Formats: sequence, structure tokens, C-alpha cells
Amino acid sequence: MNGNPRVRPDVAAYLRNLAEEQSVLARFVELLRSEQDALVGGDADRLAALAEPKSHCVAALQAHAGERRAILLAAGQTPDRDGIGSWMREHGKTEPRLPQRWREFIELARVADQINRSNGALIASRLTVTQQALTTLFGAAGIPGAYGADGNAVSLHEGRQLAVA
Repeated sequence: MNGNPRVRPDVAAYLRNLAEEQSVLARFVELLRSEQDALVGGDADRLAALAEPKSHCVAALQAHAGERRAILLAAGQTPDRDGIGSWMREHGKTEPRLPQRWREFIELARVADQINRSNGALIASRLTVTQQALTTLFGAAGIPGAYGADGNAVSLHEGRQLAVA
């Protein structure tokens, strides 16, 4: 904490940044939900289309987190849970919207985390199924894997034929 009484944190700037960050986070949650729908439906084209807007949201969230960090550091606080808590207790007395908006932001971040973890589990499940299918196909074709013992890619044409028309 900074003992300098001349340091006056910019609560209005913090609230503005937090509102903007929450807006971006809400958009990110929407994109994660769309991603989840696409994963469940096996819609690879939709997944590909979501990658760019998700990346833009992540970049914007990182920028807002950097701004929040700078505001906290300028106020003499550490940019971690303890510093934010201390700052909220101190300035929440004069600006009652501050702690409420922070709680709302944290709850939305938890939702994003839960959906993201769920999407990760869906991706892992799809990957496992795909790997099993490839192993079955390679085995039926007499190919032990996608790469030979020398580390070079094995062509599917080098194995035996699965069927002849």
C-alpha cells in the first residue's frame, strides 16, 4: 500500500474500465456459448468462424486488465485479490457501485470459466474419438500410426487396401 496521501485513485476511471471490461466479457460468454453449441452439433465451420471474434475479445480483456492493474498500482495497491479487496473496501464506502459492479464482474468471469472448461472437455472428448477412429483406420490399413519409426510421415498408400471397388 502506498502511504502517500497525495495519491488519489481514479474511481471513475476504474468504474468506466470495469463497465467496458464487463461488456467485453459478456460478449465473450456469448461466443463461448455459441462455441459450445457448435461443438455439440459438430459444426466445424461455425467453430472456425468463432475463432477470430474470440481472439478479439481475449485481446480486449487483456487490455482492460492491464488498465485495471495500472489504476490499482497508481493507487498504491497490489494488482491481486488482496489489493483489489483492500481498494474496494476503502473506496466502496464513497462509491457504493464499486463493490457491486466488481461482484457482478467476478460472477460473469466464473460463468465464462465454467463454459470454457466445459468446451475444453467437449474438445478433449471429440479428440479422443477422432484419435481412436484414426488408430482403427491405420490398423485396418496395416499402418501402425501416422508416423513411421524414423519419424517420417507414413503415406496411407503404403499400407494394404481396405477395399477394392
